[in-house]
Amino acid sequence: MNGWTSDGRLRIRKPPGAAVATTLDKYMVVDNTGVVHWRSLRVHCDRVYDSAAPKMVTAWRPPGTNGNCPDQRWLMGIGMVSPLAKLHVEHNATELAADAPNHGSVLG
Repeated sequence: MNGWTSDGRLRIRKPPGAAVATTLDKYMVVDNTGVVHWRSLRVHCDRVYDSAAPKMVTAWRPPGTNGNCPDQRWLMGIGMVSPLAKLHVEHNATELAADAPNHGSVLG
């Protein structure tokens, strides 16, 4: 049975069936106890995933044309928070030792 809990929260045990909405900025989630919470939608930026290749590409749009999403001006960092180049990858000796079975090659 759906209804309100004693602390004012809505509990939904069986969500209604409805058409998918494509123009919303928030969505409702239900936790494992059936309590409803609001979440904001993330901005969906341009990126392309090609699982056949496999590769992912982003930040190819001309400067100033992609809103708050990455464009050609952005610096991309992997493994750090302050990249110094278009693509800056940091992988230290401790990470390398822990990840030795899974690491690949570094191309110049």
